[in-house]
Amino acid sequence: MMSAVIGILIAIGILIECRYRDIKREIKKIEKVTREEQSNPPQDIVNLNNVWHNAKEEPKGDNWKILCVDDFDLSWVERRANVIGLHINWEEYVVIEGVKMWAYIDDLLPKQFRKSEQEKGGEK
Repeated sequence: MMSAVIGILIAIGILIECRYRDIKREIKKIEKVTREEQSNPPQDIVNLNNVWHNAKEEPKGDNWKILCVDDFDLSWVERRANVIGLHINWEEYVVIEGVKMWAYIDDLLPKQFRKSEQEKGGEK
């Protein structure tokens, strides 16, 4: 009876050791993938630090859509047609609406959802 219990304990120990090695192997795979992802980030991720424009800079093109932010950190989406229809020019719009910064909507989206430069209405 005692030898059977010892045999079972040894078998359990072997199973635990095998499972431990499997877990360690899986952790190493995950760490390797994580290191590779960090060294080669996907190209469709947007660096938000590079897309914001100062309000003094006027959006380019004839058919843009932008996200505006004011001094109170309120935000809204605006189209060129609305700005030009309601105001004389961009400078007036910035003053009246209190625009602090803005970004093209397409620049905030992953690359697969962006419009081409021609669809945007011109170059940025």
